[in-house]
Formats: sequence, C-alpha cells, structure tokens
Amino acid sequence: MAEETITSAVSATKIFMLSSSTDWYCSHLKQEVIKAGFEDELTVLEVDNHPSCSKTDLLNCCARLTGGRSLPRFWLKGRYFGDGGQMEQDLKKGTVKRMLGQF
Repeated sequence: MAEETITSAVSATKIFMLSSSTDWYCSHLKQEVIKAGFEDELTVLEVDNHPSCSKTDLLNCCARLTGGRSLPRFWLKGRYFGDGGQMEQDLKKGTVKRMLGQF
C-alpha cells in the first residue's frame, strides 16, 4: 500500500516531496520550493499524517525506492531527484526549472 501511494503520487506531479510535518528542515524546504515559484507544481506527502499508511511503512518504502529513510526526499517529473540537500543546492543555483525541462 505504501509503495502504491508514493508511486501514484510521484507519477501525477512535476515535483513530489516526501516529508514530515513535524520536521523543521522539511518545512523549510517546502517553503523554499514555494518561494522559488513551484507552488503549483509541488505535491507533498507528509508521512506522519497519511490516513491509510503508517509512517514506518512509508519510510521503509522510501528506503527501498531511494536507498535512504531520511526526509525530505524529492522526485521531479516521476524520477527520483534527491534528498533535501540536493534540492536546496539546486534551488540556490536556480537549476530546478531547467532540470524540470530536461526530464
């Protein structure tokens, strides 16, 4: 169920963020993505607030899909992009918009 939840959300959006509503870094990066002008492209799944999947199941699925359980994790146009550090770096460089066009 967790993998289907994540993969269906990933395929339906330009920027997908797996996040935690209680983590300050996740909240910070969500706001940075919005400030960069991607509010309409962003879909966020909060692992601690999902109605049908447990946080543990979602994090275990994240580990299978990306090799890590730490949050946040990002996908761009259906492809795994990276963790929060990668997104933050590319937002600062201004390359996320260009990367969205390449995938």
